[in-house]
Amino acid sequence: MGLCASKLSDEERAAQERSRQIDAQNARDHDTEQKKIKLLLLGAGESGKTTVLKQMQIIYGKGFAEEELRLQWAPRINENVVAAMKALCDAVEDLELMDQVVHKDEFDSFQSNEAMNGVGLLSPELSLSEIGPLIKILWNDPGIQSAWEKRSEFQIIESHVKYFEKIDAMSEPDYTPSEEDVLLCRSRTIGIVKTVLEIDKNEFNIFDVGGQRNERRKWIHCFDEVTAVIFVAALSEYDQVGFTRTRSRACLRCPCALRCSILAP
Repeated sequence: MGLCASKLSDEERAAQERSRQIDAQNARDHDTEQKKIKLLLLGAGESGKTTVLKQMQIIYGKGFAEEELRLQWAPRINENVVAAMKALCDAVEDLELMDQVVHKDEFDSFQSNEAMNGVGLLSPELSLSEIGPLIKILWNDPGIQSAWEKRSEFQIIESHVKYFEKIDAMSEPDYTPSEEDVLLCRSRTIGIVKTVLEIDKNEFNIFDVGGQRNERRKWIHCFDEVTAVIFVAALSEYDQVGFTRTRSRACLRCPCALRCSILAP
């Protein structure tokens, strides 16, 4: 008695083997997931989160393919240039600097150009090769330079001065952005963008999230099993006006954004 072992059928043995294989695969998947590093990039809008991510892509990833530079980044950079000049022209009017403008015809031509949709963006019918010479004239105008000296009183991205300094090259029909041009490009993040990079044989899942106020409620969904958080703040914004709140200093948004990321419901 008690010496007779029950005999499993072939079907039962096959089921047991499948179960062992599933358990082993689950264990391997768990170990793999545990080794992944989840990194969040948080910060106020325009603080430089996406710039940090682009730098990591250049250093640790494959960078940017030439086709991606021409088809994806060149149009964005062109829009950045026009938007920056539009902000300067608007500032000339708001700060009552029109008496210092020398090239008034070019100024009026730029401001009244409907092809920019009234928001500083290039329409499909207008290329930087056409409007580039006009932007060059305006950038060297004393009135625009006076507005630039007062740039802390209105919202503009300071690094875009690099674009104005190379506007001739950027106006060429076959212009291809450099990696530096891409790093300087302002590209608003909407929602949550995931990028996977391998750094020192470790897989990093990097999450870049929008920094505007209406995007911050989405941050809470990223904190599950997070390994680290990089909170980005722009040192250059200590005296700048914010994009979303024209009367508030941009530097004041960083503590608010950090508090929002911690206390968000």
